[in-house]
Amino acid sequence: MNANFNGHDLDDYLRITSKLQRNIGRSRNNEFVTMGRGQRRLVESTTEESYITMPFMLRYDLINKKRALADIFNVNEPVPLWFEDEPDKYYLAIPDGEVPVDEIVFLGKGTIKFLVPDGVSHSFDERSFPFQSTSEGVIANVTNNGTDKTPIDIRILFGSDAKSIGIVGQENIVQYGTPTVDDQSEIVETEKVMNDDMGTATRNLWTANVGRIRHNYDNGENTSKILGSWQWNSQDVTPSSYGSIDATKPGYWHGPTLTRMFTEALDDFEAYHRVEFKPTGTSSQRPTCQGLLEINYSDADNNFVIGFEMKDTESKQDRISYSFFVGDYRIFQGYLPTSVLTKNGGFFGTVMLKKIGNTFFFRLSRVNTTTWKEEWTSSTKSWINNTVAMLPVTIVNIFASKWKNDREMSIKITHTRITQYFTEGTDIIPFVFYEGDNLFVDGETNRVYINGIRNDDYRVNGSDELFWAPKGQSEYVAISDGSFTGNLAIKERYV
Repeated sequence: MNANFNGHDLDDYLRITSKLQRNIGRSRNNEFVTMGRGQRRLVESTTEESYITMPFMLRYDLINKKRALADIFNVNEPVPLWFEDEPDKYYLAIPDGEVPVDEIVFLGKGTIKFLVPDGVSHSFDERSFPFQSTSEGVIANVTNNGTDKTPIDIRILFGSDAKSIGIVGQENIVQYGTPTVDDQSEIVETEKVMNDDMGTATRNLWTANVGRIRHNYDNGENTSKILGSWQWNSQDVTPSSYGSIDATKPGYWHGPTLTRMFTEALDDFEAYHRVEFKPTGTSSQRPTCQGLLEINYSDADNNFVIGFEMKDTESKQDRISYSFFVGDYRIFQGYLPTSVLTKNGGFFGTVMLKKIGNTFFFRLSRVNTTTWKEEWTSSTKSWINNTVAMLPVTIVNIFASKWKNDREMSIKITHTRITQYFTEGTDIIPFVFYEGDNLFVDGETNRVYINGIRNDDYRVNGSDELFWAPKGQSEYVAISDGSFTGNLAIKERYV
């Protein structure tokens, strides 16, 4: 019988013997209390973790196979363990204790013990149950055909702005956003400045090729230049041309800019930009791509206040840097890890720029658009600057460019969201939803994601931490002050 551990086919290294031990259900612990006349009464019965014992045999090349298995089993958290005789289910397991191997010439025999902390097997197949409007409200009916309760994933797409959404089950209640209560003295309202899909519907709100460039703005013959034009699609904008240059002259960055002015100056605000920054062409062409993306917020005199840069200056390899700026100062520079560069061909994700009082906040996250979960994040950076903090923001400039005539990157802006704060930093800021926002709650980990970015602060205090579907059928009612569509999803569990 074959087995697979964390994506590795164990049949390539070992053979499972006939004594594979998978116990029936979880380990159970019963607690009794002694009554009068020696009688005992059960006061509590709890279930605990379970174990899987897997004897195995190695044949030939024992040293290399043991090294390979040691690497495969070197995990620090439970990972999927699958057995061939139950192809639709897996365990979340981690090796427990030593793995001794008795060797006789070309033959090795051993036993590995796997700990299964939750004590159950999981279905590979996810089952989803949509919310439907009925006379009794917006309801999702969940059917759990497993033999154990299972956590519920929540997926919501908002069709309008909303302050909160709550989901009520038979045994628990969860709520996200900012609930409306009678006493909101501590909550300071926010204002939506922009929620732009960056498509043809809003192209007239942006002006091309009038923005200020940050990178190499005054560098002699290498000074960056505004050239080219934009192509507006239904839900993104991308350069259609970077302009033409004389390749015999010294090189410089060149491409188009986008500018938008705000009707009112912003003192404290939060901005999210969803961007794509990926190499183009064949596998041999992609390392030669070079590109530069800037997003800068400035005051009425075009003084920089807060900004972001993503750049690839290597002509022989994929190496992308990202930087955060306060005023004219680069306060942080990092590089995207190899795992981000190689997965799905480059970067797609969100950059967050925020200012509250004299503190500036930054975060860059790669997002999986299928699961709407961030796959990598730079973690939140912060910086204090009292002088720059005095400048009110009135302009946002975007610059997409290429180096000389080298192969360009695919650069797209797919969303811009700006929220203005009216707070001095000590008040409670509401967490609200905008039209088009995706809310995803991972039932297994209890993590909350807004448009792919993890933000557990959206969970309302007092709501249940865990959201479960019991065995059988159960009904869940969703309540919100905005319109929405969505579903609840489960992966059934079996004891």
